[in-house]
Amino acid sequence: MSEHSGWPALIGAMILVKNSIEELDPEHLQEYTLPKKKATEEEIQAAERQLGGRLPEEYRDFLLHANGWRAFYWTVDLFGTPELLG
Repeated sequence: MSEHSGWPALIGAMILVKNSIEELDPEHLQEYTLPKKKATEEEIQAAERQLGGRLPEEYRDFLLHANGWRAFYWTVDLFGTPELLG
């Protein structure tokens, strides 16, 4: 995905889906979480230096819109730069 590819729309759509799930889940079986604040180019470059290579472009682009998302789907986390670095 490019800078103008639609990450904001995709993230926004997923937030709407998670809002709907939250409304329909009175027992809170699925944890309600939101994406983390976007990563800076400097944070991404620091992670790449520490990892020893450039991250895939689509993933870099995602990080520039959301620096990860804990419990994105049940127990599935979308890692941000802090998680990549351990």
